[in-house]
Amino acid sequence: MPKISVIVPIYNVEIYLEKCLDSVINQTMKDIEIILVNDGSTDNSFKIIHEYTKKDSRIIVINQENKGLGEARNSGIKEANSKYLSFIDSDDFIEDTMLEELYNIAEKENSDIVKCRYSRINEDSTPTNQFSKKVTSNFNKTYFKDILSLKYPSVAWNALYKKELFSKNNLKFPDMYYEDIAFIFKLFFFSKSVTFSNSVLYNWRIREGSITRSINNKQIDDIFSIFDITYNFLNDYNCYKQYKKEFIIRCFKRINLLVKRTKEFSNKNSLPKYYKYIHKKIKTSPYLQKKNLEFIKNNDLTSYLKYLENISIINSYQKQSPNKLYKKDILGIKQNLLIDTLLKDKLKDTVIKRNIELKDRFKDKTCFILGQGSSFHEFDKSLLKDKFTIIFGNHFESINSNDFEPTFFIESDKLFLNENISTIKNIHTKYLFLPKSYKKIIKEKNSSYYFYNEDFTYFNYFDKNYRKTKFSKDISKKLYISSSTLHLCLQLAYYLGFRKIYLLGIDLNYASENLTIDRDTTQYGLNLIVKDFKKAKKVFEKDKREIINLSKNSILKMFKYEKFST
Repeated sequence: MPKISVIVPIYNVEIYLEKCLDSVINQTMKDIEIILVNDGSTDNSFKIIHEYTKKDSRIIVINQENKGLGEARNSGIKEANSKYLSFIDSDDFIEDTMLEELYNIAEKENSDIVKCRYSRINEDSTPTNQFSKKVTSNFNKTYFKDILSLKYPSVAWNALYKKELFSKNNLKFPDMYYEDIAFIFKLFFFSKSVTFSNSVLYNWRIREGSITRSINNKQIDDIFSIFDITYNFLNDYNCYKQYKKEFIIRCFKRINLLVKRTKEFSNKNSLPKYYKYIHKKIKTSPYLQKKNLEFIKNNDLTSYLKYLENISIINSYQKQSPNKLYKKDILGIKQNLLIDTLLKDKLKDTVIKRNIELKDRFKDKTCFILGQGSSFHEFDKSLLKDKFTIIFGNHFESINSNDFEPTFFIESDKLFLNENISTIKNIHTKYLFLPKSYKKIIKEKNSSYYFYNEDFTYFNYFDKNYRKTKFSKDISKKLYISSSTLHLCLQLAYYLGFRKIYLLGIDLNYASENLTIDRDTTQYGLNLIVKDFKKAKKVFEKDKREIINLSKNSILKMFKYEKFST
């Protein structure tokens, strides 16, 4: 009996199929069976499958009419003869050691599930240098809560599963869009042991026309069906009260993502139609009513505020001319006075009780602000070993401490901080700058922590400074929150006294960077960041300081490009 059954559902992927199959048949673990489920392909996919059966006797082929991804996986599970199952999407590919590494962990730990990290790749197979986050929670009911509340993505393909997990619990993938979100949480609910590997072993291809990059009414329907499926499952197993918080967060997060994706993948003619349809579904959903809205406000303020903003956007499309609205920045339509009310205490709080006391500590020195663009990954990191460096967001995950240790870490995104606070506590940096509200959370008496006041007027629709970029020269009083964390980095660098700032990896190419741009990666969001940099340039140059761009392909043409040399 083979050790692992690798199940590959296939539908019209002739361009990508060979790379996928090559990555499977060339695995270092040889004792596997490879189940290829041709789900009614109309291109040359089946011809490619036939050619590969001649190359490898381990291949088993299932030919069926088109039934969808979930049913194709179910067909593969029925045919499987191994102790473990692995699902590989046919437009993706895996590292040579993936199956062997996960199998060894599963056997050693007696795991029901072993998961690894994944990387995102472009449609042409080039890397984006984006990786799934490291898992920081141990497996227990906490991780089940994290999956339920969508802290971690629900995907089937970067894991190894005991087959009995499916058979003993009568689990089958549903026939619908987003089948993984509707299903994966069930696997974790029934699992007694799950192990996580932080090795990046799976490559997920981002391509135009895929389910994750399109929108239609059926997809919208299935998002709301997922709410029903989840609610019914929790009720059937008498644990809804236990996981009520995570369930409600799940619903509101999915709606926020749905609105964002609808904007990204609609045109000006279809967008109003889809917004109207979403509006109708929200009004009739029992999970998104006033009682749960109040609940989400008290338990996940970030999702709550984003939801209010999205409702304002949708409602505005019902009342105004769609053509006029489409030309505006729809993320700027904030008509809820409640947002202003919720933030008013922070808006007034402009004097910090404990000064940061680092002003001009590094006067006339040079520092690097590091992003995650390709120019950073192509750079010789050893050159940064004795340099002052500023990082933000999840950049610490892509830095090898053997190359260099960052000097400064700064972040303001509450959602990111809440999800990663335990990891951030262990970051090896000399100085960490966090919002003042985290002073209560970071209880360690560590001299490396500094807490700053945030000024949110940039986001306050009813303030005269709404969407106006401001620059703080003294962050011991306040830091201006703007379109991205990069603006914080520049204010920090100025306050610390650095005379020359090198921008490395700040390519502003969102196929290859993880940046927070007002929670939006549209051209408008890009323009907002450029506006921030123009403001910083004026401030620095007025004080005879310099910002230099080390990213040749960056859109920040206002800065001189320079090839770094020691």
